[in-house]
Amino acid sequence: MTSSDTQDTPDLRELDLLAHIHQGSRLEQGHSQRSLAAALGLSLGMTNVILKRMVTRGFVLVRRTEGHRSQYLLTPRGMEQLGKRSYRYLRRTVGHVVRYKELIRQELRNHRKEGGRRVVLVGTSDLEFILEWCACKEGLLLERCPTASEPEEPGPSESDTLLLWSEKAPNPRGKTLTDLLEPPALPRSANGQNETI
Repeated sequence: MTSSDTQDTPDLRELDLLAHIHQGSRLEQGHSQRSLAAALGLSLGMTNVILKRMVTRGFVLVRRTEGHRSQYLLTPRGMEQLGKRSYRYLRRTVGHVVRYKELIRQELRNHRKEGGRRVVLVGTSDLEFILEWCACKEGLLLERCPTASEPEEPGPSESDTLLLWSEKAPNPRGKTLTDLLEPPALPRSANGQNETI
C-alpha cells in the first residue's frame, strides 16, 4: 500500500462526524459534542479530538450559543470534503462488492463443475445478496438455513451440496462465506518460497 492509498482512504469516523453535523445543520437543530459522541458510538474525548482536527482543517465551524454550549456547522470546505469522502467510500465499497462477487462466483462455478447443484447458507450474512446473485448465475439452488442447529454436514448422498456458514455464525462447523474472499495461496516450492505463476 502506498502513502497515496492511505491518504485517499477516508477515516470513517471523520466521515460519519461530517455527515452527522451536516444532517443536524440541515434540520436546524445542530449537535452538541455529547450528542455527536452518542450518535457515533465514540467517547466524548475521541469526539473532541476529531472535532478539533476538523475545525483546524477548516471543515467545521464552531458557533458559541447560550452559556457554554457550542453548535457545530459544516463550512463550504467541509461540505466539499463530505462529498469527496462519501464518493471515495462508495467507490471503494463498490470495488469490494465486485471483487467479492468474482471470488464467490469462482467458488460456485468450481462447485457446479464438480457436479454440485445446491448451496446452503447457514445463518444470515451481509454478503447474502452477492451469494444469491452468483448462485443464480451459476444455475445453483440457494437454500437458507437461518439457525446453526438445523444443518449438518452433507453426507455422501448430498455431495451436490456446498455448505457455507455466515460470517456471523458464532461457531461455524465448516467453510464460512468470508473464507471464499481469501485469495488463493500461491503454490510453494520445495524450499518453502511462494512460486510465481
